[in-house]
Amino acid sequence: MVETSTGNREELLSDLFATLWRTSFCEKIIKELCKSRITYTQFEVLRYIERHPFSSIGELAHALKISYPSATNISSRLAHKGLIYKTGTYPDKRIAHLEISPQGREIVLKVVAERKRRLMEVFELLDDDDRLNMLDTIHRFIIAASKANIAEPVDLCRSCGPDRYEDCPLLKTGESHECG
Repeated sequence: MVETSTGNREELLSDLFATLWRTSFCEKIIKELCKSRITYTQFEVLRYIERHPFSSIGELAHALKISYPSATNISSRLAHKGLIYKTGTYPDKRIAHLEISPQGREIVLKVVAERKRRLMEVFELLDDDDRLNMLDTIHRFIIAASKANIAEPVDLCRSCGPDRYEDCPLLKTGESHECG
């Protein structure tokens, strides 16, 4: 039996939300749309490369907080599947730059569009006040997570550049952050 104290409620709800997000809005969509062609981690690599063309494997490893050998292995698998291109640089061919292929970009766009569709389906079941309250709470939660040093704005940034959302919570974290 779950206790009803505030701490246990927060723990339960946060665990349920994290599981819901990861499974229903990430892993299930990828599995359904990609026919087990890629994993969740491989999808995250595709998204990073799509947003940061010509990144090095070291930059990829740093951004996704994975080891260099893991980044090398994942990028090699994605290149073998034709989802990214790995190009060496002159004069050191050991330094590879990564670029998403049209097939890789198609996967990213399909998954993102389906995620948005499912989110809109859920939001349509909420009344206007609940929807606005939820979005406002998420906005404040992102700022608080950054201020508590749980999340760095640079790690969360979607690199939207000049088209950025003017009220982006990452710009309100107290750190000097510019969208790339």
